[in-house]
Amino acid sequence: MYILPPKGIREVESAAQVANWLQLGLQSVLPENIEPNLKTVVLSGHSRGGKTAFALALGYGSESKGLISCPCAPKKYNHEEFFNESKPPRAHFTAKNYGHMDMLNDDLSGVIGKLADSMCVNGKGPRDPFRRCIGGIVIAFLNYYFQDNEVDFNTIVNEPDVAPVVLDQVQFDAS
Repeated sequence: MYILPPKGIREVESAAQVANWLQLGLQSVLPENIEPNLKTVVLSGHSRGGKTAFALALGYGSESKGLISCPCAPKKYNHEEFFNESKPPRAHFTAKNYGHMDMLNDDLSGVIGKLADSMCVNGKGPRDPFRRCIGGIVIAFLNYYFQDNEVDFNTIVNEPDVAPVVLDQVQFDAS
């Protein structure tokens, strides 16, 4: 049985409830001598999750027009638009030979898998290097932003061939 996730504003409200709990309720479940540092909490997601994270960060609910939004990354909500709407520091990478669905499970089965395969682009390469690349870029950016450790991120930006996949677009706006 497949349970479809909530849509639109309900996704944003659910994410907001989690963020509020982190701020107001997390301390109650931690040992007395542990204090959470919420200054480094990161909100992230892929596809609808990214759209939800972006909407929550901006403080408004996302749009939804039905059960399924086609295509997977319409112009109004694609990676380029998220980059354009973001404040510096901001980065934008695209990986040659990979598509929207390559961040997901290798073998989506059943109705959900068939639907996803018919609506969204899959890449031509193995998914593991792509996922490692995305994870590495995210961690390097977070270290750049929160830890003032610029070495790894600047290396990826200035020498994109160090990535485990071919990056065919690399943009970074530091200020």
